Amino acid sequence: MTADIAQLVAALVARQQYVAAPPADEAAIVVCEHKIGCRMPDALRDFYLCCNGLKNEAERITFSSLESLGGYLFEEWPFLSEVQPLIFVDANDSNPLCVVSKGPLRGMVAHVFHDGDTCLRFTDVLEMLTAFAGADSVSSAYGSAACRTLPPDPSTPSLEAIYERLLGSDREQEDPEGESLRMCLAMDLCAASAPTRIGKLLEAGDEYVRAKAIRRLQTIETDKARAILRADQRAFEDFTRNLESRIPADRFRRLNLPMLFARRNDDGFDDWIEDIIAR
Repeated sequence: MTADIAQLVAALVARQQYVAAPPADEAAIVVCEHKIGCRMPDALRDFYLCCNGLKNEAERITFSSLESLGGYLFEEWPFLSEVQPLIFVDANDSNPLCVVSKGPLRGMVAHVFHDGDTCLRFTDVLEMLTAFAGADSVSSAYGSAACRTLPPDPSTPSLEAIYERLLGSDREQEDPEGESLRMCLAMDLCAASAPTRIGKLLEAGDEYVRAKAIRRLQTIETDKARAILRADQRAFEDFTRNLESRIPADRFRRLNLPMLFARRNDDGFDDWIEDIIAR
């Protein structure tokens, strides 16, 4: 794999005017691994044996050096400490591409957004570098929805097992932000042939998860997926009409309806609505 990654790094330098730092040696990689607390995925190790980071001042996109690899986002979220997504490609936009260094998604590349739209982008660093080296520019590939790929065969038993582990009963319960992220990443492992599994996440009680489930189901052109979407839309419309009939118009217009609909089954929700009505 090292030779493949070396060719891709060379393509980024030649075609996209990236500047490559000199390669790291095994000793420097071991020091970094001691700092982050685990052995980094093989494809990431191979990248650093080819170069210790890439920079392009014009695109303002940086591939982290070993010295800057140790940080990861939102360290207070228990789920993220389980998977430890290492910031690998940063466009200074608070939405970095991260290599998962622990847990069942180890080695995959996730696009971690600060506003809840996190997704799995690539199965590993090699796939990411292949996409970037073949694009017109790294910046266009970095921000392209078309470049967000799922694993090549999400129906394989191993990925089904990962899905179950992500949503298993032993997960951290007092971690709402991490729980949302966990469900979004699990959804990326759902096969298109299993829309019911995605549909169940519409009822997860999280507006970001529901929005992502809707987007996923809209890409699945089957009668089952369309039926799930129709049922969800009908339920949302009924919920909206009910609130509109109970709440004064000026207050109703200010409501975050997708959030309220997603959380309609929360304990104390009816008291919450009554409080809104009584204000």
